[in-house]
Amino acid sequence: MDDIKRLERANASIKKYVLPSMTKPCVAELLSEKSDSGTNKKAFVIAVELKRTGNVRDEALLKIKEWNLSNYKQLSPRELESTVNSAFSREYQHGCTNYLAEYCNVQDKNMCKFYRELKKNAKQEHPGVAFIKNGWTKELGNVAKLIYYMAIPVIEYRQGIKPGSIVFATYKHINEITGISSASTKKGLQKLEEVGLIKLKIGTSRRWEKKATEITRVIPVPKPKSLF
Repeated sequence: MDDIKRLERANASIKKYVLPSMTKPCVAELLSEKSDSGTNKKAFVIAVELKRTGNVRDEALLKIKEWNLSNYKQLSPRELESTVNSAFSREYQHGCTNYLAEYCNVQDKNMCKFYRELKKNAKQEHPGVAFIKNGWTKELGNVAKLIYYMAIPVIEYRQGIKPGSIVFATYKHINEITGISSASTKKGLQKLEEVGLIKLKIGTSRRWEKKATEITRVIPVPKPKSLF
């Protein structure tokens, strides 16, 4: 029952802070806690996860400010900004051990969506190899190929997840890797979805509701219909 209650609290945090569904439950659980100690460390861990799931720095700062207001021990605005800047300065990752262990459902990891995705894809053939072997380099234009073969793998690596897990990215993230414009990026992603290489949920860039685009590579990599 305790594990179920934890998952319920985590899901409530995901809804409250408008987070992607694949936010690590342990971090969402941390967000549900009213902190009275170690607030700076917790803010850093949250900021790293917000970055991983596609938030830009300013979006992450706003969400952490909201969380900070609910704490018994609050950080000053300067401390919050410094912590978020530090989290966004490098490619940090937090695993299922050490600090996050006390917020993790350690009794049954299969209840954790994030863990299940890692386990499911651990023994799959590398998608880049299958992409070439299955003939996709002859089927797709350069934009779609760059996004699939370059941008998505880099973002997966930065977010510390296995191929086939959901990645969260803005067009800006993809542009920084490939140099492709936002308009071309959107068309390239839609093409990859159309041919069945990815699952796609386009995000929003509205000032009051910013959400990163969700991209999931289909694993195992299918063959083009022209080869059937």
